Amino acid sequence: MKTIYIDGKGALLPGQIAKYITYVEQTSTDPQAGIGPTIEVKDIPGERVTNNEAEYKGLIEALTIAEAGDKIITDSQLLVGHITQGWKVKAPNLRELYQQAKALFNQKTPELVWVMRSENKAGIYLDKLSRKERYQRRKARKHDSDTSTEGILADTGQ
Repeated sequence: MKTIYIDGKGALLPGQIAKYITYVEQTSTDPQAGIGPTIEVKDIPGERVTNNEAEYKGLIEALTIAEAGDKIITDSQLLVGHITQGWKVKAPNLRELYQQAKALFNQKTPELVWVMRSENKAGIYLDKLSRKERYQRRKARKHDSDTSTEGILADTGQ
């Protein structure tokens, strides 16, 4: 049995990269089983990807590895509402993703559970990764800025 935490991050601004994550914990009494979670973060191609589209991509990925009785955990009330509570899918950009996810969900029959963001291990991991990426971009921009300033000062003889 597995517990699969999922999360997604959209990208609506230039330079942003949409991602989704699956954070899989095996529930096993087998001493030969691997220790620790399996974490996969995948970039989503495209210029504009909404948060909900990224969440659905994460759910679809989780459903491809899920089996009956596995638990999929998300902090997206929208996903849980659409898939398990019959909420209408009003956004045209989500309809195809919903149909794909719903078909897999019905085939695999896992449990889909909503939790608060602070309890979603995939969300926590994705937040840390996003902070690290922002820090690295700022550091690279500062380095580029410092390098260009050095060139200007050298050209002026200072």
